[in-house]
Amino acid sequence: MPPFSHRLAWFWLLPAVLLLWCGGCRLSEGVSTWPLQRYLHAAWWQRGQPPALATVIAQPPGRQDGRAWSGYGQALLSAAHRAGDSEARRLLLSSADSATRRAVRLSPAMATTWARLSLIALNRDDRALAAKALRLSLTFAPNGINLAWPRAKIGLYLWSDLDDAARRGIANDIRRLSRQPPTVDLPYPVAALRRFAGDIGRGALMETLIGNAVAHAD
Repeated sequence: MPPFSHRLAWFWLLPAVLLLWCGGCRLSEGVSTWPLQRYLHAAWWQRGQPPALATVIAQPPGRQDGRAWSGYGQALLSAAHRAGDSEARRLLLSSADSATRRAVRLSPAMATTWARLSLIALNRDDRALAAKALRLSLTFAPNGINLAWPRAKIGLYLWSDLDDAARRGIANDIRRLSRQPPTVDLPYPVAALRRFAGDIGRGALMETLIGNAVAHAD
């Protein structure tokens, strides 16, 4: 039998090897997903230059992290919108759908991800899923920061598919937008709402909602 000191050394050696192996795997993953991390930083905080989308979407997240998969879905959606070929767009939208569904399974209370899933579903002509995902986004964050504008656009487009609760949520987003001061991204919020609504044949509905927003403010 080996001396006690040798047996003790072996006892500590195995955990040390496992820790080194785990650390190496984590380091390798960090290097491979660095483009995605840079993309998320630039997209969320509007700081720095994001890497090329082709570089980002080539390496999906290696861990079961809802936020990372949500960002990966956003990158795929952005790539789909820029795709010139219809088949490439279809494949990218399918991948964006899969990544975003995984994100909401991992982190089901992320309102931004549900709103993105709604937009992806709308782009794939799945109005039922689009309405359901939009309703969940409104449920998890009825006053979500930076969600009013994208949700208002989706909600106006889906208005006939929404239940009363979702319509009230969209009306609340429009009310918040109507009171929002100009920003760099949205210098004329009410004008932008009216222009978008007119483009999709919802001009009369928008005037009613804006009128209600003004009456509510009074």
